[in-house]
Parts: sequence; structure tokens; C-alpha cells
Amino acid sequence: MKKKLNFAFCLLAGLILLGCGRMALADVLESIEEQITASVDAETNPRMGEDVSGEIVVYTRREILSGGENGPGDIWYQRLTPEGQPSGSPVMVSSGTTDDMFPDISGNRIVYTAYESTSSLYGQLMLYEIKVPPTTTPLIEEAALFGKHLQLFVGH
Repeated sequence: MKKKLNFAFCLLAGLILLGCGRMALADVLESIEEQITASVDAETNPRMGEDVSGEIVVYTRREILSGGENGPGDIWYQRLTPEGQPSGSPVMVSSGTTDDMFPDISGNRIVYTAYESTSSLYGQLMLYEIKVPPTTTPLIEEAALFGKHLQLFVGH
């Protein structure tokens, strides 16, 4: 009885392995990578979103300075075709002297943190709306650090 059980088990295990082997050969996953941007700057923190016009990638772009360090970040977005290809030119959301990073997107709204400089711990949460004309509004007007606690003063 024991030999018949071992034989049946081995036969079943072999059939399962053979079936899995065929499945693995038949179900080859093909992935396609598309380059979305073509900048010489450092681009990080990509996030995917979608509004009524289609899919969008929002990201941080930083100029690489002569010493190799990253300059202040700016927020950009790039629209995509239904096939995942870039559509049109990237759109700058923020610029200037602030170090902007950590973008996220929901619908036609992009939220990000605007730090005073690349070495600052003080930052404001900013809201950008994709519309004509676009608008940028501070979400938090003031923040203060009290020991280990951060206190946020919310705008109207």
C-alpha cells in the first residue's frame, strides 16, 4: 500500500510540475517601459493620477549643480496618452527659490511641500489646480516646531 501511495504521489507531483512548466511557457509576461521625460535634470518622486482628460505623472525636477549637488526642486506634470506615451510638453507647476518636493495628485489637484531652501525644515503645503488659468494656494499658512512637535496653522 505504501509503495502504491508513493507512486501515486510522485505521479501527481510530476503532472503538476509538468502542467506548471507548460503554463510558465505559455504565459510569458511582456513588460514595456516608456521614457516619459527627456531632461538632463534629476527627476524623482513620480506619482500617477488621472483627471477628466486622462492620466498624468507628477514629479520633482532638480537641476544638477556644478559640484554635483542637487539644486532646489520644482514640481512638474506630464500628461499621458491611453497607451502610456507622453502627450504634449511637461508643465511646470512650481518654480522659484523654494525647494519643492513630495508631489501627489488627485483629480485636477496637485499637492506638494514648498520648503524655504534645500537646507530648511520649514515648509508649506501647497495646492495647485490644473485649470485655465492654473492656481496655486497655500494649504497651511504657518508651521512652527515646538520641541518634538510640529504645529500647523491652517489657512482659510
